[in-house]
Amino acid sequence: MSPSKPKPRKPTRKPTGKPTRKPTRVGPPLLLPPLPSSTAATRRLGEELIADVAMRRERIAKDFYEIGASLQQLSRKRVYRALGFDNFDALLKERGILGRMQATKLIAVTQAYPRDLALDLGIETAYALLRYTAATPAADVAHRLAAGNTKIGGKRISELTATDIRKETKRLTAAPRPTDAETRNARGIARRLQQTLRRKGAPSAVIRAERQGAKWKLLVEVDLDEGEILQGR
Repeated sequence: MSPSKPKPRKPTRKPTGKPTRKPTRVGPPLLLPPLPSSTAATRRLGEELIADVAMRRERIAKDFYEIGASLQQLSRKRVYRALGFDNFDALLKERGILGRMQATKLIAVTQAYPRDLALDLGIETAYALLRYTAATPAADVAHRLAAGNTKIGGKRISELTATDIRKETKRLTAAPRPTDAETRNARGIARRLQQTLRRKGAPSAVIRAERQGAKWKLLVEVDLDEGEILQGR
């Protein structure tokens, strides 16, 4: 019996330089747990949260989401009042926790993104994307755009830095400012169309109303498989 010939190896694919992140189904952003019923227990919780931020502050690049979660808890009125402060700003300053701007950024990211997606983006890119999508009609737009690796300015989010996204935001805001009525009308159309597409079988659909020069444009993002479902209806 003659020896069997070895199977030819499949040629290895060379990297194409294209982004590797695929559209991902993501869960909801952070949900806060209920607070204790008594003031004393709420005060103890507040002290634990302050200690947690202090412990993690030296490794903020890795622990920013957990820090943001603790800050979000501390920003609740019952918590800072239980700690003896009239407002959150006073708590941050008097206890030397973090600067107001940094705290605002961290809280905004934990409110907008699930943990894994926020860590994938990094704090600066995640926050820059929030600023970019501030004018969009749906509250979940930023984390859906990130999960779908959407294009901004012709590039995928995975290819962009926070500086790139800030430049795109500046470019958009530099256009002639529309009237409030025009903006409300454009956002309303985008919101209604987005709701319609989601009802008809495209839960990933995100529609943004964007002013480009003198005209409004509707920018539509939808997963390909959901587009095929809509096409068949």
